[in-house]
Amino acid sequence: MSERRFTININTSTPLDELGFATQDYPWDLGQAMERLKQALGLQALAAYCLWVDPLADPGSAEFNPDDAYRFLVVDLVEGEPKVVPLALKAAADVLKEIDERVREKVGDTLAFLQERLRRESQAGKESLNQDTGQHVQEQAEDGKEDTSQTHPVDDGNGEENEAKLEEARLLVDRLVREGRLLRAWDPDALTQFIAELPTEPRITGQGVASISSKAFFLRLVESLPCLVPLSEFATPSVREDTSFETLGRRIAQSIGNST
Repeated sequence: MSERRFTININTSTPLDELGFATQDYPWDLGQAMERLKQALGLQALAAYCLWVDPLADPGSAEFNPDDAYRFLVVDLVEGEPKVVPLALKAAADVLKEIDERVREKVGDTLAFLQERLRRESQAGKESLNQDTGQHVQEQAEDGKEDTSQTHPVDDGNGEENEAKLEEARLLVDRLVREGRLLRAWDPDALTQFIAELPTEPRITGQGVASISSKAFFLRLVESLPCLVPLSEFATPSVREDTSFETLGRRIAQSIGNST
């Protein structure tokens, strides 16, 4: 359920195999991740986002221990959203051979699926980034220009970190387009660059709620907007609303002003 202002909107109905991924270098701490999920979403989240759940465990019994009942957690809250952590997948794979064969078969199938999905999305992001960068360099060469200020991504000594941020932002833009919150006609590269460069330090505060980052606040804002292309448009001809990138900017600015 979505709440107004700066509260975190977490969809507990999202299955594990449909969650997004954290960046490749996002830190993993099993104990802290379990505590965060339990505090934010309860035991239901641990059961949903662990690779193995003891079928005989009874959360209502006095002997119930979540550390024993729910194993191989691979999800953490990243800026308020549950995401699969790549380092958690690696940690699970490292101990896979040491567990019971019955458990290993179940855990191994799910783990292999997530690892393959992560590999495909990472590869797609890299190919898209290389294609965009190569095209931009070619256009500069054809124009006889050497404007290095527009090279994408900027080489500031943090190439791998920038690439990971761009990849995460690109996957996010793709999801928002599929959900109808962004239009395919808008420049996806500009949106990707904008989201990737948003600060991630929790500096925005609201009365009675925890601080969040500019990036998290912007995403909460976009995800709270109604779909920009209602299905009724395809059934009945009507005057199309102005959905240009400039109009979106004005709407976002107005929404931010109303929420403060």
